Amino acid sequence: MAVPTVQLLVAVSYCIIRTFATNKDEYLEMRQNLLDQERQMRVGGKVELSDSELHVNAILMKLKGKELEVARRNITCFPPALHFFRAKELIDDSEVFKIIRAMPKGNVFTDLEPVLN
Repeated sequence: MAVPTVQLLVAVSYCIIRTFATNKDEYLEMRQNLLDQERQMRVGGKVELSDSELHVNAILMKLKGKELEVARRNITCFPPALHFFRAKELIDDSEVFKIIRAMPKGNVFTDLEPVLN
C-alpha cells in the first residue's frame, strides 16, 4: 500500500473538515484532533516521557530552536545543507550534539536480552 503524499492528506483533511465543521470552534477542534492523530503516528509518538525526560526534551528543543534560528539567518551554518566534511565541525560544536553524544546508549539491548533468550 502506497503512503499518500502530505499534500494529498492536507487536501483530503481540509475537504473533510470543511464539509463537517459548522463553525470556527468546531473546525479548530477537528483540526487539533487531526494534528494529534498525526503526532501519534510519528516514530515514538506513543512513548510517554517521565518528568525528567520531558525536562531534558524541553532543553534540547530550545537549543535546537536556537541552532535553527542561526541557520535561518546564515545558510552556511546549517549542517544538512553542507557536505559532511564541511559540516562536521559545525556538528561537533553543536550544543544539541554534545548533549546527545553524552547520553547513555545501549540500554535497550540489555532490556531485550531476557526476551531474546
